[in-house]
Amino acid sequence: KLRYLTDNENDWPTLQCRNIFILPGVPQFFSKKVQALSVYLSSQLERSVSYKVVLSVDEASIVDALNEVVARHEQVSFGSYPFVDHAFKTVVTLESRMVRGGMKMRSNSTIILDRSQQEGQLIAKEEMDQNVQKALDDLIDSLPRDSILRVDNNDGVLFS
Repeated sequence: KLRYLTDNENDWPTLQCRNIFILPGVPQFFSKKVQALSVYLSSQLERSVSYKVVLSVDEASIVDALNEVVARHEQVSFGSYPFVDHAFKTVVTLESRMVRGGMKMRSNSTIILDRSQQEGQLIAKEEMDQNVQKALDDLIDSLPRDSILRVDNNDGVLFS
């Protein structure tokens, strides 16, 4: 598919094959196309709602529960961050993946590529938000009730 990334009628199109963009090899043309492509992609992709779950327990005490939740929600990216000398001990983050498929981890720590039929397809914002909400609900149900201090979303505050 040929994509016109700018409104300038003198710019030539960029070839797109699924989620791959073919760019020129000449440095000055490459640089111009990368700039146009970054503007195009950032305007096309909507981020999902994201959450931070702030916990009063050490990360080690939730590893098993967290791993089980992560395994059930492959379209959600999780992060787990331990803290020392704070009122809280761990922060877990959740955000939907924007593209189906990708890498999966086997139990022996070997990374494999997921080559499912839908790999590489963009996920609509509504579906991303639903994926994150389901994963959040599952995580909350899997953690000890008294361990959750608060749940924050998209507020821009970094673990205050």
